[in-house]
Amino acid sequence: MPVFGKYGRYPHMIGIEVDIWDRFLDEHKDEYDRFDYDVHVGKPPKGIEKYPPEIRLAVLATHLFRIDVVGWQGEVPTIFEVKEYASCTAIGQVLTYAYLFVRDKKPKAIPKLAIVTDYCEEDIKEVAKHYGIKVYEVGRI
Repeated sequence: MPVFGKYGRYPHMIGIEVDIWDRFLDEHKDEYDRFDYDVHVGKPPKGIEKYPPEIRLAVLATHLFRIDVVGWQGEVPTIFEVKEYASCTAIGQVLTYAYLFVRDKKPKAIPKLAIVTDYCEEDIKEVAKHYGIKVYEVGRI
């Protein structure tokens, strides 16, 4: 069920992620033209066509990758992963999503990558910077 935050509906974000994203938007929402939430990328599992339509939808909902947010500045997308605590998992997710997003959606511009978090350790920030991932720490820590 979609969760409503201060600025709208954020499908599949839960609990603290909603608060983190709201805090990000408090400072950065005017930098973007629009935001797309729960963007599905990836290929469906093999054999999905044998299931009835209602089961097929459930299988797709659980097997496709789901990008938390894609923000748009004109035709330039930014892929956002929202995490309470940013770790190497967040880096892996953003890199995977970027590849699949380009392959599946064929945007006109190469996506920027970002992690929005309450907290991120220095080593993770260094690795993120190496891969061109911007880290926004919006936490109260």
